[in-house]
Amino acid sequence: MVLKKVKEVCIWVAMAVMLIVPVQVMSGRHKGQAQEIRVQKYNRYFLESICQKALGNSSAQYDLLERALSYCPEAPEALVEMASLKARNPLVSMQEVDSLYRKAVRLRPANGQYLWETARFELEAGMTDSAIVLLEKLKTDPALKSNAYATLMDIYLQQEKDSMLVNHIDEWLKEGDAEEETIRREKYKALMRLCRYDDALKDVDILCGISPKDEYYPVLRPMILLEKGDMFQAWQVDSLILLNSPENVYAQLFRLQYYEMTGRGQEMETLLERFLLDSCRSPQDRLPYAKLYISRCTRVHQEQRIDSLFHLLFCQPMSTAHLVDVYVAYLDQKKAPDSSYTTVMGKKVEIDPSDKISRLRWVWGLYNQQNFPLLLDACEQGIVAVPEEMCYYLLGGIAASSIKEYARALRIFQEGQTHVVSQSDDGQSIVSDFFSSYGDLLYNMGEKEKGYAMYDSSLVRNPSNVSTLNNYAYFLALDSIRLDDAERMAALAVKYAPDESNFLDTYAWVLFRRGQYEKSLAPIEKALQRMKNPSHQATLYEHAGDIYIMLGMEEKALQAWGEALQREGASSLLPQKIKLKKYLEP
Repeated sequence: MVLKKVKEVCIWVAMAVMLIVPVQVMSGRHKGQAQEIRVQKYNRYFLESICQKALGNSSAQYDLLERALSYCPEAPEALVEMASLKARNPLVSMQEVDSLYRKAVRLRPANGQYLWETARFELEAGMTDSAIVLLEKLKTDPALKSNAYATLMDIYLQQEKDSMLVNHIDEWLKEGDAEEETIRREKYKALMRLCRYDDALKDVDILCGISPKDEYYPVLRPMILLEKGDMFQAWQVDSLILLNSPENVYAQLFRLQYYEMTGRGQEMETLLERFLLDSCRSPQDRLPYAKLYISRCTRVHQEQRIDSLFHLLFCQPMSTAHLVDVYVAYLDQKKAPDSSYTTVMGKKVEIDPSDKISRLRWVWGLYNQQNFPLLLDACEQGIVAVPEEMCYYLLGGIAASSIKEYARALRIFQEGQTHVVSQSDDGQSIVSDFFSSYGDLLYNMGEKEKGYAMYDSSLVRNPSNVSTLNNYAYFLALDSIRLDDAERMAALAVKYAPDESNFLDTYAWVLFRRGQYEKSLAPIEKALQRMKNPSHQATLYEHAGDIYIMLGMEEKALQAWGEALQREGASSLLPQKIKLKKYLEP
């Protein structure tokens, strides 16, 4: 590193010596000894300032330049260095900096580097007109004329002076040192903006000659003709291109543009759909068609066609996610509901199994749709792909339990339990849900004590897990054990979710099991008012009937039991209760 820095300093010093040689030669012509001393001191301070510049010591460089200029105020190389330093100081005005650059240019009008640095500063400072004058002078400098031409082209582009731009590019092309293809493309665009279509066609002919294998340039011809209003000729030229090169994407896109400009929207959409569904084309090649199709259908308010077409597309095998990402961007733009993303995320995982974010979105989407068979398969794939992700064990266990594949669910939960210790503090919430669902499974399989142990593990991770509090309390009440704990947990669940009918039902049921019939009446009636989930309705109505009958409200009890009997999931004891008009222990 030290050797590298020394080398840089040596280079800077060598450059500085080259700059001050004229001053030394000139100093020899002065006969006065005092003048000779001034020049020597100038040289010493200037050289030292260059060394400090190479070392990155701007403050020392500034002080040394000031001293150097005090001995030779007309030294252009020192003026340029000082201007460059002051340009970086926000406290120095642009006029002061520009005056230093301009003074150096006046002293050495033939020095192209001084002209270039001055022009660059003036462009940054917004002094465009004066910078243009300097750049025009630089056109004759062999070393810097390419910079001058390129910068002037950028200026005319920004100023939207297309006529000047075209003339400037023609002049640059005559010089013969330009990158012809690049600047001819800019000339073509300027000619099109100027509506000089015939000149644009000539320019395109030259571009086709420069790059004969480029498929884009030939299609510029029908595009120009279309803009010119020659519809028939544009169609003919494009047809000829497709005849010689049927897979030319640009020629196909032109055809779509032609249909749109001539008001043939239906033909345009049909052609787009054919291109998009052509599985022989790569996803990358179909990308422009997909974007155009979405834009077109959105504009004419036919979004349902977009969804239908992309769902057909997703049935095809794909090697990249380009088309899927276009559809995701469309869904994002229209703020589609989460359910719209499920199939898309599944396709992204099919294409790239290492896409962890898409996989998680996919399984949560399947869970929200209650598509348990597909969710179970997706979670088992997730367990193989990302074995440390607890979400797959949680949702996979729930899915297997929901379709009554209890052995499969047990295996998933057992495997998931081995990954619990590796979870960070941020992952404890999902671990709590995992143990809660594991507890549900074990209890329903008859492993009650093990189920209770899982609920305890759940509450250790998250004491306010309402699902655990509710289920734990309900099963304790069902078994008529630890009813104090059951009441405390049921009350907490209701506190955290006061409008959840299932939790209110549990709280009422616990109070009922404790013999507190009057106290259980308010929560059960509130539960009936808040009831939403059909899967809980039979149980809730039966519990309401149990409470009513124990309070002597026989008519209400029979009515509630009757409601329960009409719903799926009614208990086998219900007909007996109704017949005997009394509560029966389960």
